[in-house]
Amino acid sequence: MSELIKPEELIENMGVEGLCKSAEDYFQSIPDTTPLLTKPFHTLYEGPLLLCKLGLLLSGLNLGKAMTVLDFGAGSCWLSRFLNELSCATISVDPSATALKIGENLFHDVPVISGSIAPPRFLVFDGHKIELEDNSVDRIICFDAFHHVPNPDEIMAEFYRVLKPGGVAGFSEVGPVHSTSPGSQHEMRTYGVLENNIVMEHINEVGKKLGFSEPYFKFFAHPDGRVSYPEYLRIARKGKYARDIRRYLTHSMTDCPIFFLTKGQFQGDSRSHEGLVHEISTNQREFQVDAGQSFDMDINIQNSGSSTWLHQNINDIGVVNLGIHLY
Repeated sequence: MSELIKPEELIENMGVEGLCKSAEDYFQSIPDTTPLLTKPFHTLYEGPLLLCKLGLLLSGLNLGKAMTVLDFGAGSCWLSRFLNELSCATISVDPSATALKIGENLFHDVPVISGSIAPPRFLVFDGHKIELEDNSVDRIICFDAFHHVPNPDEIMAEFYRVLKPGGVAGFSEVGPVHSTSPGSQHEMRTYGVLENNIVMEHINEVGKKLGFSEPYFKFFAHPDGRVSYPEYLRIARKGKYARDIRRYLTHSMTDCPIFFLTKGQFQGDSRSHEGLVHEISTNQREFQVDAGQSFDMDINIQNSGSSTWLHQNINDIGVVNLGIHLY
């Protein structure tokens, strides 16, 4: 039996540049890219799992229309395309130029049904620096990609740099012993692809030093789980969980953490409905004017919610205006 490959040894032997090259070699070696393009519907087994995780990840990001989203480790850019369907502007980042070219072809061959709100961008990543300006993206999405990163502390610093204040980075990841699984060992041994472990204590420690707030999590249960009707009644009617169910949920969240890091304090805006509250008043409620005559009225409007009101944006999406309804 072969000795286990340790992620830290693979990083030391190949380095960041070598692992970026192995990612490019991996995508170049794929004879049929169809499964990459049909994600998350590429297999009946993995599809439900990806859909469960993706739904929670999108929910936790607090997305709004016309937000700029960096899709890190985008691969064939299937997720970037779906984000365009949600009216987000995307920047797909990956160390493999071949993968990004596959993604460009995907956008060309299967156009966004609703039309892209902005032309999608594709950036080849050198493993160190994301070629974007400071404070330039609203959200970062990292779907099963961060455990391939050999220098996570450096990349988290890059995430912090390019995120706007109050922006969110969302991750769907693996657990603390991922590298020892047979599948991970096969990937590292066969393709030289890093299958690292994600340890949340380390993520939290590094994040705090950079200025991220404490991570928050989405509650996750693997879709393979099921309960009987009596178990359902005990849970739904009495709030009682059997020990094996609690153990199952613990394993699900340990092995598949879905977590989020916020740059400082979260700040919503009017591209999303959450946090939108206002107060409006006027000193004079009744007016009597002749036909064709103009009149003036003073209106006091206060943003009493928690979200910022935008005054300009792409296609005026999320821009707050005063509307008048004539009866």
